[in-house]
Amino acid sequence: MARRILNWLSTQSDPRYHPPTEYCGATNPLSVDFDAPHDKDSNLSSSFEVRLRADSTSDIKEVSLDVDGNLFRTFTKPPYTANLSLDKGVHKLKARAKDQDGHQSERGITIGVGVAWDYVPPTPTPSLIPTPTATPSL
Repeated sequence: MARRILNWLSTQSDPRYHPPTEYCGATNPLSVDFDAPHDKDSNLSSSFEVRLRADSTSDIKEVSLDVDGNLFRTFTKPPYTANLSLDKGVHKLKARAKDQDGHQSERGITIGVGVAWDYVPPTPTPSLIPTPTATPSL
């Protein structure tokens, strides 16, 4: 049934029967997101795959991945995937994309490797340990 509808649409000369081909919205026509891992994922293994997705009304020029504020990799074509090996702890990942029309988009997530995504290491509290004092010699 869907095929017949699409075939019928393609034969229509009236533009009212054609889907729009241009972007006319008020928001950014470019989006980037993480397919894996997801925001607030916890207890990930130290080695895992990052999969990014970028969509735009024009061609994607580049997609980049930052790990803890440092550029890890820049992609110029799909697939936008990378293998990461991270130490135990909380990490911030950021994906950025640019398209041919100059639009930019970014998305950041926080994950936990071997810990919860919101893990905060305990602050050591100093303890008082009495130490012997020297007695003056007479």
